Amino acid sequence: MPNEETMKSHYSSYLLAAILVAPLGAQDQSDDRVMRSMPISDVVGMRVPLTIPPFGSMLGAHEGGREDSPIRTDSERSMHPDFVLDQIRMHLGQTDDMAPDVTRLAVIGSRLVLSGPRAHVDTAMDVVAAIDDAIARPIEIEAHLFEVDEGERFETVLPPGRLAQLRPRLRELWSSRSATRSGQPTSLSQSRFTKYVRDSDVEVAQDQSIADPEIRSIFEGAHVLVEPHALPGSSDLAMYCHGVFGELHDEMAARSSGISDMNALDVPVVQNNHASFSGRVEDGGALLVHVGGAAHAGSSYVLAIEARRTGQRAMGSNPPLSVLPCSALTSYSLTDLVHADANHDGDGGSSDSIFPLHTDEFDSSTTSVLDVGTLIEMLSHVVEPALEEGLIELSASGGFVFAIGEAQQRQLVEQALVTIHDQWLRTASCEFETLLDAVEPSAERVFARTASRGEARALHRVTAPVVLGRPHFVLRGLESSATQDINVEIAQEASASDPVVVSTFSGLFASVVVHDTMAGLGARVDVDVSSVPSVQRRASETKHGGDLYLPRTDRSKFVHRGGLTAGAFRDLGDAGVVTVDRTRFKLRQRMRVTPIR
Repeated sequence: MPNEETMKSHYSSYLLAAILVAPLGAQDQSDDRVMRSMPISDVVGMRVPLTIPPFGSMLGAHEGGREDSPIRTDSERSMHPDFVLDQIRMHLGQTDDMAPDVTRLAVIGSRLVLSGPRAHVDTAMDVVAAIDDAIARPIEIEAHLFEVDEGERFETVLPPGRLAQLRPRLRELWSSRSATRSGQPTSLSQSRFTKYVRDSDVEVAQDQSIADPEIRSIFEGAHVLVEPHALPGSSDLAMYCHGVFGELHDEMAARSSGISDMNALDVPVVQNNHASFSGRVEDGGALLVHVGGAAHAGSSYVLAIEARRTGQRAMGSNPPLSVLPCSALTSYSLTDLVHADANHDGDGGSSDSIFPLHTDEFDSSTTSVLDVGTLIEMLSHVVEPALEEGLIELSASGGFVFAIGEAQQRQLVEQALVTIHDQWLRTASCEFETLLDAVEPSAERVFARTASRGEARALHRVTAPVVLGRPHFVLRGLESSATQDINVEIAQEASASDPVVVSTFSGLFASVVVHDTMAGLGARVDVDVSSVPSVQRRASETKHGGDLYLPRTDRSKFVHRGGLTAGAFRDLGDAGVVTVDRTRFKLRQRMRVTPIR
């Protein structure tokens, strides 16, 4: 019995033969009959699997990443061949009622095969060329990671050429380039995965026990997902991005478990930086994310993503067809809310760390994502009389709106789509700062009195561009681990101690949705500021015990739901006390949002 591939091959051969020998109507016998084929792989697209960046913890990373990335890599973004054939038939039907019946069309593999009167075949090929020109135009993405000094500030949306001016004065650590097309995400990365002994389980049976080391991977390097979008009636581009970057803060240490016949546990400290960000830029412009602050508290980096269109085919004809991008409105990337682990102890979680991060599906009633059906309905109202009279046809697929018909009606559709994009894709710069205020000398207490309120030094400063209405998150700090408990396993005549290892995090995490209001700007913000000032060692005191390394974690959470004054800092409140270079400081958290365009 023939296999599936053989059957597909036989079907394709039969289909091609049918096209070549299919008779034409009597009225078409005087026309020249031709058979043509053309590639359409760029039109229908192909799915390329992407490696997902580590999400949240960089001490629990693995080479495949996790599926929690805010950039959707599994969405249906390709255009089905049948949709392309339908567009050709609709266009032929607008020029000649009989044209669809006398023109044979089929997609075989990655090529479109056409047969029929020369005029109809040439028209069909012009339609496909117009679709290809709109859809398949490459977009080049460049990613750059720079190391910067404490205290520097940067714009988050750069015009064309501005990044080239900045590069000579910045210390570039990494760069990468990729080519994609509108609505298709791409990945840029340089990664190192280092194995380490995080924990050790125990196996106990009758009178025997054995330690079983738990091996994890540390992620170091940079990994970025970028989803660029062309915009109608403009050379501008929109970008939805997720970046992860960092490295070991110090040489990895090893701590004795204090348990007989058990290996030592590694205790890495890694600089952990995450950012989901987005914005609208001019062709050749760039988006910048800046993570900075005190060197002992984390990294000082700038991640820049530059995008530009390349190449454009010279159109030989101009069929009455408009192919308009809409993927920036309909993409489901950057639609999930990311939040930190709950602040509690017990089996459900630990107050020592914000990890694991969690994602919740964003409320569809408030998100800025437009459903494709809703978008077509909105555009149909603009040309409703002409639509009813058959003067224009509207459809959508693969992140593009297709309008076939009179030029005036197509122009109305394009103008409406441009207006929607201008209103939906507004960009702002969002900045979070954790400041250090000197405090009066006092004993180690939870609360401390501020000594003065002058120019404060920033412990953490994170600035990122955001598209209004879409959820984003940023993270900057140091991640490590600690042994906070010892479990005991007992079986008949054997017993063994089992260390309980948890993550610790000192740094800033913020989840934010900036939106416009009738009065200006508003935001839904959750900020989590953590500090681990000390880890206390408690040596084993019993035969079957183990060494404990108990962290003390100061953790403050801030919630804001409401309006903001554009361009002005909003003070969110105090965030505990830390000791830096033997001097005690009170932490103060603030944020601001500045509209860009």
